[in-house]
Amino acid sequence: MMAENERKISIENTDVNDVTADSVVLTRAGARDIRADTVEIVQGSVQSVSAEKMILRQGVAQTISAREVTVRQGGMVQVDAETVSMSRGGAALIHGDNVSVNAGSVGAVIASGDVTLDQSASKAVVAQQKITIDQSAVMAAFAGRVKVSNSNVVFLVAGRVDGEIKPMFDTTAALAFGAAAGLTFALAMRVKKLFRRRK
Repeated sequence: MMAENERKISIENTDVNDVTADSVVLTRAGARDIRADTVEIVQGSVQSVSAEKMILRQGVAQTISAREVTVRQGGMVQVDAETVSMSRGGAALIHGDNVSVNAGSVGAVIASGDVTLDQSASKAVVAQQKITIDQSAVMAAFAGRVKVSNSNVVFLVAGRVDGEIKPMFDTTAALAFGAAAGLTFALAMRVKKLFRRRK
C-alpha cells in the first residue's frame, strides 16, 4: 500500500510498504518507509522514518531522521535528530544536537550540544558541550564539561568535571593495564607471525 500526499493517514493492524503524508499514525502495524511532518508509532514497527516530529511508543524503528524524536518504551537502531528524548527505551546509535535518556540504554551517543543520562547506560558518549550523568553507567565519556552524580564512568576525558568521580583505574592500575594489554598484543602478533611462516 502506498499513499501519496494525503493530509493524515491512520494505519491499524496491517503492514504497508511506503507512506507519504502530512501526518501518519501507525498503531499495531508495520511499515517499510514513512515520510511525513509528524509520525506517531504505537506498538508498531518501521524500517525508515523521515519526519519533522517523531513519537515512538512501545514500538521499534530501524532508522529515524527527524528534527525532534520522543521515545517511550521503544527500540531504535540509528537516530539522527536535533532533539532526542528517550524514556525506558534502547538505541544502538543516537546522533543529535541535544539528547536526553531516562532509564534507557544506548550503545553510543554523539551530540553537538548536551547529553543527559539519568538511570541509564551507554558504552560511549561524546558531546561537544556538556554531559550530565546521574545514577548511570558509562564506559567512555568525552566532553567539554561532565557532571557526574552517583554513577560509574570507566574512561573519562573532559575539560571540566563536576561531582564526585571514583575512577575505575588509578595511575598505578592504568599503567599495569596498559603494560598487560601491550604485552598481550605483542604476544598475539608473534604467534600470528609464527603461523604465517609455517604456511
